[in-house]
Amino acid sequence: MIAIPINLQILNALHAQPTGKLIPLHGMATATFTCPSPHQPLPVRFDQWLTAAERLPWFHWEPDGAWSACSPHGADHWQLGGTAIERENRLWWLDAVGTSPREILEVLLSTCGWPTDPLLLHLNTLGVTIHARDMDHLWPEE
Repeated sequence: MIAIPINLQILNALHAQPTGKLIPLHGMATATFTCPSPHQPLPVRFDQWLTAAERLPWFHWEPDGAWSACSPHGADHWQLGGTAIERENRLWWLDAVGTSPREILEVLLSTCGWPTDPLLLHLNTLGVTIHARDMDHLWPEE
C-alpha cells in the first residue's frame, strides 16, 4: 500500500459538467469538472456517513464535524483527517487531508455513497476537480 499526500474535498457529482480540460496525473490525461453553485449535498445523510465511517481504522469524530482516522500500530503508516460539513443531517461535503493509500480512500469514498453514486474529488493543491472514478490517477503506477 503506497500512501500519498491527500488534500481534497469529496463532492456530489450530480449536475457536474466537464470543463473540456485535461490535466496530467502521473502520465494519465484526466478530465476535470465544474460543480454548480450551490452544489448538491452528498447522497448519504450525516448519520449514515458516520455509521459507515466507523469502519475506518482508528476512526474518531467530534460533534463539530472534525474527524480523523489512522493506520493501526505496525501497519504501513497513513493518517487522514478533516471536516464533515453537515446541515440538518445532510452531508454537504467532506474535507480530507493527510496521507492515504488507495484502499483507504476507496473506503472513505464508499462512506459517501460511491461507487453507486457518482462523486467528485476537488484537489485543493491543484485547484481542479476530477471524477472519483479517476482516483487511481492520483497514485503512481506500481
